[in-house]
Amino acid sequence: ATYSAESLNLDLSIVNNLGWFLEIEKLVEKSEDIGLAKKEIVDMLKKLNLENHVEVKTYEQLILENKKNVL
Repeated sequence: ATYSAESLNLDLSIVNNLGWFLEIEKLVEKSEDIGLAKKEIVDMLKKLNLENHVEVKTYEQLILENKKNVL
């Protein structure tokens, strides 16, 4: 499911064998707006009480790690 909030796009997805993930993004037109976009994303994470639950690995990396742990 995709939602918009405070000029951010939020996408809630379930990934097989991994669980639920929330992706938050903001599209910017100029590179000088990236810093502000990052701040807005962090602020949203804080509002959702998720700032300590950030995953930087790709789904592919997580799936491969999960497969290694199962074997």
